[in-house]
Amino acid sequence: MLSALGDMAGRSGHITRRLFYVTLHLMNPDTIKSLIQQRLPDALVEVVGEDGTHFEALVVSPAFVGLSLIKQHQMVYDALGDRMREEIHALSLRTLTPEQAQQLRHPAVH
Repeated sequence: MLSALGDMAGRSGHITRRLFYVTLHLMNPDTIKSLIQQRLPDALVEVVGEDGTHFEALVVSPAFVGLSLIKQHQMVYDALGDRMREEIHALSLRTLTPEQAQQLRHPAVH
């Protein structure tokens, strides 16, 4: 009986590991970019990440105007949905309005 339970647990664990492995390899910067742009179609989005679980994203959108940084980030996290809990281990996120992005590109000279 114990042997049968051990075999079942072993097979179950193998299946879980295999599904997890497949999931990790499906997530990539282009997928994340696409998901964000589906929710924020007017956004400029750049995403990098080499290992399939840790990513950095820059999102510039007029939808962020007048919103706190927390609300801006929530919009992006909402676009990624459950993937933030299951497939993306870490996301370093920077959000900007178009005006903020322009100021970074062309800082005012004082």
